[in-house]
Amino acid sequence: MNSSRTIEGSWSILGNEEPCFGVLEYLPDSGAILTVNLPFTGDFSQRAKRLFEKDDPVPKIIHGLDANGHPITLFGCTAPSKKHSGALVRIQVHPLYTFLGKHLDSWDHLAFQEAFVEYSAPSSWLCRTGIKTEFAPNWDSNTSYQRPPDIKCRLNGGVKLAISVRPTCKGEYNSYQISERQVAEFEFPSPEHFERINRNWIHVFRRFLGLMTGIEVFLDKASFRLPESEPQDEIEVLRTNEHVDTANRSLLAGNSLVEFAQIRDSLEAVLQRWFSYHEHLDAVLDLYFATIFNRGFHGNHFFLFMAQALEVYHAHNPRFNGCEEPKAAFKTRRNRILGAVTLRADKDWLKEKLHFANSKTLARRIKDILDLHPDDIANLIPHPEAFAAKIRHTRNYLTHYDKKLRESGKIAEGLELHRMCYQMKALLEICMLKDIGIDGSPIERVINRVNAMRFYGVDD
Repeated sequence: MNSSRTIEGSWSILGNEEPCFGVLEYLPDSGAILTVNLPFTGDFSQRAKRLFEKDDPVPKIIHGLDANGHPITLFGCTAPSKKHSGALVRIQVHPLYTFLGKHLDSWDHLAFQEAFVEYSAPSSWLCRTGIKTEFAPNWDSNTSYQRPPDIKCRLNGGVKLAISVRPTCKGEYNSYQISERQVAEFEFPSPEHFERINRNWIHVFRRFLGLMTGIEVFLDKASFRLPESEPQDEIEVLRTNEHVDTANRSLLAGNSLVEFAQIRDSLEAVLQRWFSYHEHLDAVLDLYFATIFNRGFHGNHFFLFMAQALEVYHAHNPRFNGCEEPKAAFKTRRNRILGAVTLRADKDWLKEKLHFANSKTLARRIKDILDLHPDDIANLIPHPEAFAAKIRHTRNYLTHYDKKLRESGKIAEGLELHRMCYQMKALLEICMLKDIGIDGSPIERVINRVNAMRFYGVDD
C-alpha cells in the first residue's frame, strides 16, 4: 500500500456475463480506480448501452483476473462514473478495497485466521538485523545471515502476535543485496471479520508504534490468510493510504520516545495493557493522534483538542471522580433548591441549568491529573494551579470568544499558548505511558524535550 500499481486484466463489470478488459490503477493517496472501455458498436453495443443508460449497473463486488491469471476481488464498487465519447463508453469504478489473490463472494462473511502487516516504523525502532559482516585487515570480508528469532507476545482474547523478519535476496554477477522486512503477524483463536481485525488490532498496534517512536506510522503492506489455507496463500489488500510517502523511515532508535530496549522484557504486559487501554480510552487517543501528527493544525485548534483530550481522560478514568460533591448530597441540595421555586416554568428552567452543576470544571479536572504524578509534573509545570486555571479560561475564550475574558488577562495567547500546547501534550503522554506500565527514562525524555523547546515570534 506504499507504492503505485497498474494491473491489466479482465473484469466481471457486467455481472455474470462475459468479462471485459480493463485496467486497475492504484495510487496510495487516492486508492484504486478501475477503467473499462466498451465499444458502442459490434457485440458489445447492447451491453455498452445498458451500462450507460442504467443508473447503477455495476455490481458492488467485481471479480477479476490479472494478466497472469491471478484472481482479484473489488469491494465497495458503488456510484460508477460513465462517459460516452464517440464509439466508446468509459466506465470507471472506485472500489473501497482491492483483494489480490482470491475471489471472495461476501463482505459480511469476510473472516480471516491470520493477518500479516508491515508498518513504516518497526525496522528502525526494533533495531535488529540478521546480517553480520566481518572485515579482515586486507579488506577481505565475510558476510553471513541468520534470521533473527521472532518476537512473540500473547495479546488479549487469546490473540497471538509475532514480529518476524522476512529477508529478501537479490544478486548479480558483481553484487549481492540482502534486505529485511519486519512483519507483525496476528493469529486469532477463531476467524475474525476483516473490519474488526483492522479496527481492533492492526490500527491499535499502529498507534502503539506511533506513541513509542514519536512519529506517525503508516501501513506499508497488509495481507490476510483464510482459515485452513496454505501458508503461501496470503491475500494482499489495497486501500487508500494517504501521506504514506511522507513516512519517516530513517528514525534512529535513540530518538524514539520509548526505545524498544527499554520495554523488551515487559513487552507482552505493556501490549496487553495498551490494547485494553485503547478499548476504554479510545476517545482520548482519537483526539491525541488526530492532533500531534496534523502539521496543518492552527495553534488554537491544537490547544482545544489537547484540552478536550485531557478532559475526556479525566471523565473516562476510574481513578478520578468527576463530581464536586457526592451524588446523594448533590441530589438533596438540588431538590431543596427546586422545592423553593413555585412557578413551573421557572422550576423547569432551573432544573436544566442545575443538570451539570455537580460536574467538576475543566480547571479542577486538570488539577486532578497534575496531582496524579506530582514529582514528574514539578519538572514540567512549575505552577500547576495557575496552569490549570489558564487552560480553563483559554478554552472558554476559544469556544465563546468573550472579549471581556480576553481583556481580563486570564487567557494564554501567542508564544505562551504554543508552550502550553506542548505542555498539555507532554502531560497526556506522561499519563498514557505510566498507565501502560512505562516509567523512568521515557518520562524524563518527554519532559526534557518540552523544556528544551524555545519559542520565538517575529519581534524576537
